[in-house]
Amino acid sequence: ADPFTFLNIAPGPTVQTYFITDVIQALASGLPPVGAIPWMSNIGSVNTEFFADLPVSQVLPGRYTFHVLAALPGSLANFYLWQTEITITP
Repeated sequence: ADPFTFLNIAPGPTVQTYFITDVIQALASGLPPVGAIPWMSNIGSVNTEFFADLPVSQVLPGRYTFHVLAALPGSLANFYLWQTEITITP
């Protein structure tokens, strides 16, 4: 709902909240935000469905943007970033 707030899905799954200033600082410094826990680590490739078991009936209507960022451990100096959006209607 807030384009200036980012939710990081960490293992568990747990959710970490970061603000746009945290993300801008991380990308400028090349270091992840303090305390950021990667969703996956030490993997060679990813082949998974995101939120496959998420009951859409429990998600508020609106437009959602999802990003997946892949980088070397502890560094954002070089990364790949994928983005997709979905719209949930009432």
